[in-house]
Amino acid sequence: MSSHELSEWAAFVRVEGPFGEERADVRIAQLCALVQNLLSGKRSRLARITDFLLFGDRGGRGRREKATPERVRGLFRLATAGGRKG
Repeated sequence: MSSHELSEWAAFVRVEGPFGEERADVRIAQLCALVQNLLSGKRSRLARITDFLLFGDRGGRGRREKATPERVRGLFRLATAGGRKG
């Protein structure tokens, strides 16, 4: 692959967004944020998609750390608790 072709693919990803596993990560993060917001109380902070991204925030605000099993379990506990403490 030439550097020109690589540049074209990089531009495509910037315009069209991620694809492959990164796109799947974003879609699942959207679903998790939606479920969290539906189950949370009225006074709870609204969950953002970036709260659930496992492989990194590609929105230009810097990279997030890769998810660990502990982080995933914590997010699952938070989502299934419906924002309730306990």
